[in-house]
Amino acid sequence: LAAAAAVLSIPRDIVGQELAEEVKPKAKGGAALKVLLGNRPLLVFAASIFLFQLANGPMASLVAQKISLAHENWSAAITSTTIIAAQVVMLPMAIMVGRFADGWGRKPIILFAFAMLPVRALLYTVSDDAIWLFAVQSLEGVSTGLYSAIKPLMIADFMEDKSRYNLASGAIATIQGVAIALSNVLAGSIVDLSGFTAAFLVSSAIGTAAALLLTRMA
Repeated sequence: LAAAAAVLSIPRDIVGQELAEEVKPKAKGGAALKVLLGNRPLLVFAASIFLFQLANGPMASLVAQKISLAHENWSAAITSTTIIAAQVVMLPMAIMVGRFADGWGRKPIILFAFAMLPVRALLYTVSDDAIWLFAVQSLEGVSTGLYSAIKPLMIADFMEDKSRYNLASGAIATIQGVAIALSNVLAGSIVDLSGFTAAFLVSSAIGTAAALLLTRMA
């Protein structure tokens, strides 16, 4: 109901009816893969997202597990709190993107979002104090909030053929989902072998690679 109310609140005159009417369905669907593979900026963006999610995916659960080891009776509450801490920060970040994305440009915003990830992963290794870990976890709202808001804008920029926007969005979502699924397996294996600090360091390295790859995007 809340989602429906939000959609209905969008003013009709900003929907872009003329653009929507100009987008015609394709007669043939066989060229879909060619459209994606021929778009270099989109491919670089997709690879960066894969690395970003591979690094970012498990960190909230790792923090919750790390704190829960010292406070076993509060594990459920701790897990919820770590999630809420990031969500509280995400909203103002998304609002900021809406206001400044056109003026600042897409790339500086998403580069900042990606750069925050390896920094946050390193900060997790500084202290095991619960308050410190919660404070660092709130920074996830900065990177994830900026990334989530700017991602659809960037996909729209990449797809000159607007009728392929949903195709590109679906492909990016699939890559993101695969990365998140693999991230938990990777992080869990590293924790079992070498502990939480090693897992955070690996996440930081992967996050750094994601940010560096993003700089190669035209």
